[in-house]
Amino acid sequence: MDNLAVGIKAGLIGGIAWGGIGSILPEIAIHTSVLGNFSQTGFLVPLGSTILLDSILIPLVMVILGIIGGIIFGVVFGAIHDKMPGKKIVTKGVYYSLIIWLLSNIPGLFGAIYTYSLILSIASSFSANLVFGLILGSLFGRKIKEEKTSGFDSEKFWNNR
Repeated sequence: MDNLAVGIKAGLIGGIAWGGIGSILPEIAIHTSVLGNFSQTGFLVPLGSTILLDSILIPLVMVILGIIGGIIFGVVFGAIHDKMPGKKIVTKGVYYSLIIWLLSNIPGLFGAIYTYSLILSIASSFSANLVFGLILGSLFGRKIKEEKTSGFDSEKFWNNR
């Protein structure tokens, strides 16, 4: 299987985790904190009430965007992982995902007011990217291991003639 196909599959699986974690962690943190009593406008909302947009639609959109981004970043990782420094492919996946995290979060940090929601957003996106990199590196590592243990070894064939 070539790197493009593995990149698509690894990005799809990693993207589901990426979008899921990126949408679930902030929800859990907000609903278990003191801020769970307040809506985004600052008005008191009963703890039992949920808003459709916040509780269902936004996490669903995050997962869909995670899948799309995961496939794109998985294909790019498939093209560049051989050129990246490091020996272990899982480590390369984590480095790659942390670079993605830095590039996506640095613009928002300048001039930002450091509130609970900003820190929560940064922490949840960091953990989501970390899991994405681990999944990406692990799946590519499995592909590389399969290539080494099976298949035709042309060098061995030509040297034994």
